[in-house]
Amino acid sequence: RTRVEDLYEKLEQLAYLFLPAQLWESDILPSRIQPYHPAFIDTILQERHMIWLGKESKKAGFGFLSDLDLIGAPEPGENNKSDPELENIFGKSDARYDFAQLLGKTQMNAGSLSSWLWEKVWQTKLCNDTFSALRKGIETGFKAPKTAASKEVSSRFGRRFRARAKSFSQWKGSLPFSGYWFVPNFPEHPEDLIEIEELKKDRARLLLDRYGVLFRQLLNREEAPFRWQDLFRSLRLMELSGEILSGHFFQGIEGPQFMSHMAFRKLSHMPGDKIYAMNAQDPASICGIPDIRFDQKLPRRLAGTYLVFKGHKLILISERNGKSLVFNTQPDDENLPVYLSRLNHLITRQFQPLKRIVIETINGESAVESPYADAFETVFSVLKDFKTITLYRKSDSFF
Repeated sequence: RTRVEDLYEKLEQLAYLFLPAQLWESDILPSRIQPYHPAFIDTILQERHMIWLGKESKKAGFGFLSDLDLIGAPEPGENNKSDPELENIFGKSDARYDFAQLLGKTQMNAGSLSSWLWEKVWQTKLCNDTFSALRKGIETGFKAPKTAASKEVSSRFGRRFRARAKSFSQWKGSLPFSGYWFVPNFPEHPEDLIEIEELKKDRARLLLDRYGVLFRQLLNREEAPFRWQDLFRSLRLMELSGEILSGHFFQGIEGPQFMSHMAFRKLSHMPGDKIYAMNAQDPASICGIPDIRFDQKLPRRLAGTYLVFKGHKLILISERNGKSLVFNTQPDDENLPVYLSRLNHLITRQFQPLKRIVIETINGESAVESPYADAFETVFSVLKDFKTITLYRKSDSFF
């Protein structure tokens, strides 16, 4: 198996999960495939008939052209209503156009077209067949800067020309030129009751493959139609048929819980000392889920927050991209370098790496005075001043 095949399997599990678009390549996928390279996902979208979709609040998720019925057509009165703009450009066929072709068909300028495309993306009305288009949008904040002539007046024409060329290059590089834009074809909502029930069971199977165990608080953070109220009856029917199990598998969670047989076998033999890390907004994270009792205090569900576990014990909390650290272990813990190495991806990841990690506090006290301060040198290149500890890649040189 290649890493691309492993990533494809992970994306199948995460299908139709909508997260802030920038999180996918900065935190979600690198935590599952190591090392992760952006080229992996580009290959999958080209070869496996997988697509990405946008949703409001600049969220993105993955799916397949063949089973868009799992997410369902947009509700009548919202995105499912006729869109004259799209029909005028794309018609009712499976037409696909690149950015240059759309410039000609819409008669818009490049900046206006870019804004219009992203508006339709966040309405789940339009998508692109490459991930690089979304990646470029993330890097530029989904905005196209305006070209501006250089204010420099010079008698040397060559110098002035280079200044203009740089401005145009920056402007062009911010536009979604990659790939072809198309309208996703959502099937109509089924009317047959048996078809509706089978569709709900397929959604439940997808979620069971993603999480292993399902309960009300977990599914209530999912997008419709994957929420608890939509699937509870189907889960009961699957339990009665023997397809899944029901019980009280985890303490601290009120109400019924459903688990697949495969998940039950895996959890029964899972080692209790495995060290792993996740972002607080990762689907595996229980941060921010109400009415769950956990042995330790969990941080808020924010993108800049990371958690390091050893088995079920929360060992390290990193907030604000490392500015604040909380250790739930002793400074002489022999695994401390391993825990800290789980933060290394912040400055080594392929997509939008941080230039440095600046630690201000450790366990609520000044970082430089902390008994944990010396441990960072085993993993990072370290610079200390009178207030902070700054971490760089181990190979970086400061002089």
